[in-house]
Amino acid sequence: MLSINVLAKESNVKLNSNQLTGKSAKRKIFILFAKCTKLLSLQGLFLALVSGIFYSLSAYFVKDLDNLSAGQIAVYRSCFLFAVTLPQAVKLKKNVFGRKKGDRLQLFVAGVAGTFNLILSYFAFKYLPLGVGSVTTNCSPFITTIISRIFLKEPCGVMQSITVALTF
Repeated sequence: MLSINVLAKESNVKLNSNQLTGKSAKRKIFILFAKCTKLLSLQGLFLALVSGIFYSLSAYFVKDLDNLSAGQIAVYRSCFLFAVTLPQAVKLKKNVFGRKKGDRLQLFVAGVAGTFNLILSYFAFKYLPLGVGSVTTNCSPFITTIISRIFLKEPCGVMQSITVALTF
């Protein structure tokens, strides 16, 4: 009930408790969810576009910085990211090392893998033509689908199989 009221407030639809009962309630809730879904899909499309622009700018600047190595650029990026996200974590009183001790090993391994991903992507941008470097670094959905099927035993449907076959 609370989530419906929050969605109504976000989409500027006025609801009271009488409107959430009866036959017309399902229709009003359906319209409300349709409006929110439409807004969220447009917001997601916009954010994906902005993400692509920033990815391209990042690749360009990595390619253009001749006097810094890929590792140095990764250190600067990580320091900036740390400086931006730490105040938010402190404000929300989140434990940056994970809630449980078991999370810490997984966070460490994810951090090491992410660091290698970042540095190797920067090396690709530095030493390959920008288009080839971008295509190479964007093969991750293909690789992730295969690894998740092999190691995590996740189901691989027809659509995923077609996508993997087309990308390969």
